[in-house]
Amino acid sequence: MLEMEEKEQQEKRPFWRINPKLVPLQFLTFIFYGGMAALYPFFTIHMKSLGFTTTETAIIYGVLPLLCFIGPAITGWAGDKIGNYKLILAIAIG
Repeated sequence: MLEMEEKEQQEKRPFWRINPKLVPLQFLTFIFYGGMAALYPFFTIHMKSLGFTTTETAIIYGVLPLLCFIGPAITGWAGDKIGNYKLILAIAIG
């Protein structure tokens, strides 16, 4: 009987819930990626004005998603090995 009540409560629960503590972070993330998406098409024009060839620009644009995919795994592994997350963050920020 108790299991039935738990199942009913789970069915009434919404599919996703908003964590109020994370709303500011979600807002900043939205603004950051929105700004990047707005500027991303103009990077090719800027690279062209800096003297990059079309092939070089294509290689850079092809490598960026790969690095974004592999980078978190590498930094996570390094953070676990080193254990000093502030040092990893300082290195990542530059």
